[in-house]
This record gives sequence, structure tokens and C-alpha cells, in this order.
Amino acid sequence: MNKKTIITALLALVWVTGQAQERVMAFEPVDSVDFTIEGTVTESADSVSLSVIDYHPDWQKSFPVKNGHFSIKARLPEYAYVSLKDMPKTTSSISFMIDESPINVNLPNGTVTGSELNNKLNQYEHLQWVLDKENVAVGKRLSSEQRDSIMALFNHQIDVPETGMVKEAWLKYQEIRKSEKENLQRAIYDNLDNMIPAFYLFTNYMDFNYEELCELMREDRPYANHYKMENAWNFFLDLKLHHEDMKFNDCEVVDAEGTVHRLSEFVGKGNYVLVDFWASWCAPCIASMPKMEELIQKFEPQGLMMFGVSIDENEGAWKAACERLGYSWLKFRSNQTKGKLSVKEAFGVNAVPLSVLIAPDGTIIAQNLGTWDWDKKLAEIFSE
Repeated sequence: MNKKTIITALLALVWVTGQAQERVMAFEPVDSVDFTIEGTVTESADSVSLSVIDYHPDWQKSFPVKNGHFSIKARLPEYAYVSLKDMPKTTSSISFMIDESPINVNLPNGTVTGSELNNKLNQYEHLQWVLDKENVAVGKRLSSEQRDSIMALFNHQIDVPETGMVKEAWLKYQEIRKSEKENLQRAIYDNLDNMIPAFYLFTNYMDFNYEELCELMREDRPYANHYKMENAWNFFLDLKLHHEDMKFNDCEVVDAEGTVHRLSEFVGKGNYVLVDFWASWCAPCIASMPKMEELIQKFEPQGLMMFGVSIDENEGAWKAACERLGYSWLKFRSNQTKGKLSVKEAFGVNAVPLSVLIAPDGTIIAQNLGTWDWDKKLAEIFSE
């Protein structure tokens, strides 16, 4: 790995339920490089905008275009992930990494040439560029009503029609999504010896299961301390506390009357238990609750127990939300008492919604499937 490390990571040791967990506390770019970018744009462009994605402080600058060409000279952290687009009306954009090798960009064709790293990265980015164009082209052929039907299909609200334009578009979208997923997999697994995986794990880390992340999230990987890896590391370290095939971590929760309970009063007692972690301020959590109510009404007679655990720090807001929503499952809040193990610590719940299915013996068997997939998963379990 290049000795010009662009990140320094402060590692802290956090002890949870008797186990030590390394948590990355900070990622700070420290080394910068001078770079040049030359390129061509469409005839309608009068400038290009270069921005660093998720770099703090935010960095974005515009550069003039003359006769369809532009030239950029600047300084940024090495291996910063940047996006370049034409202005004022964006017709094309492309992403790449900053390094010391001169970079050439053809925006109309979605191609980048430069260092070996950027040449390799552009293989995947150019394919994504092509797939994005296909997505847009499919959408342009649809009426507004047909686009609404496509959205309803994505949300599992309707079935795929047997014939017609909506079915054709839906099948094309599925084909594109499959190609995108395959492209992502190749981009990551073909480049474990360089910085490219950081480019993709940044937004796609939740697409991998725990075993896959154990292979990808290793400290000896060249990309391990890239500044874009912070969210992926936090997710992975949290996942160590609630991944499939592990026993649940016990902790204290509080009901509306202030009575303290332990999860072990309900979990590992011979029933399948679906635990829904949520918060009163979480819009996606609230939106999913009608479907969760359907699940408990459907599967409770077959032996499913379900309860919600809020991570609200404001007790009043939690109680008001419970009263307003009025759903039938048990409702608890993470015990906020100082010195007590909270749900956040025991399960690594730092983002909601999060739903975890626990087997009768207390083993976690599934999580974060989404309400539609929970229905299929539970149907499989209770049909056995």
C-alpha cells in the first residue's frame, strides 16, 4: 500500500456484554496531491462542476469551458472520490478518484483515462453510466400513469401485469438492476488489493451479509481506512452484535408504566420473536407499522411474538407516539438509566428501522428484510 496514507483512524475499545469491539471513531484525510484534469464536454456546456463526495468540509468548484474543452488544476486528498458534471444543464456526469497521474475525461462518452487505478475503475463506472442511460430511456417511454405503476411494483403494492408496456418496462428494470448488482460485485471482489472497493462499499455495504463483510472489512485491506469507509465500518461493527446465527444480547427495556424488563423474559422461551427497533422521530419506522400490524395479526396465532423497542431518549415523545399509533404489539423503550446496558449497546442499534427475528432458542436468524420480505420469511417458517 502507498505509504502516503490518506486517513488516520482513531480506534477505541468498547466493551459490550463482556466482548471487546473495535470502533472506528474518526477518519481524517491528511495527505493531499496536486492533480490535473483535461477533458471534453457537450456543445451546450459552458462550465464543468467538480465536487468531492462526502468530504468534510464540502468541496465543490466550477471551471470554465472553451470550445468544448476544459482544464482543471487543483489540490485534494489523494484517492478522494469526485464527481464531474457539465453545466448549466447537466447532461452527463462521471465519477473517479484523485491521484497524481493526469486524468482525461470525455463526458459525452462517460470515459475516464489516467492512472492504472482510474483506468480500472472506469470499467465499472462506464458500465454504470451506460445502465443509467438505459434507466432514463425506459422511463421516457412511459406515461405518468405507467411510471406510477412501476413505483407500485417496486413497493410490492401491485402484481406484475401479464402483458403490456408496464410489464415490459418492469422486466427491463429488473434486467438493469441485475446488471448493476453484478457490476458492483465485480468491482469489489476483483479489486481487494487496491482502493476501488471503498468507492462502492461506501453506499452498498448493506447489500452484503455478515460472512461476506467479514471478508471485505479487514484492517489489512488497502482501502480499510479510506475516509469513505467510516459508515461501512460502523455498520459492520454494529452487525457483530446482532448478526445471523449468534445468540441475542440481553439488555433492559422499560414499559409505559416504568417497569423494567429484560429481553430474556420474552426471547429464547420457545417462540419466534420479531423485535422491531424504532423511534418516534423516524418516518420510515412509522410508515412500516401498518404492515407490521398485519404480520402480527397473521402470524401470532401460529406462535409469533412481536414487540417494538424504541430508542427514543425523550420518554414523552415515545409515549405520545405509542398512544397515537395504538398498535397491538408490546411496546418498550430502551432503558436510559446511567450505567445500564442500553439497546444501542447490546444490539448495536445506531440506525432505525431495524427488525430482528429470533428463533425459539434465542438465535438470531434474520434481520432487516423489509415488511414484504418478512411476510414471505414468516410464511416459510410457519409452513414447515
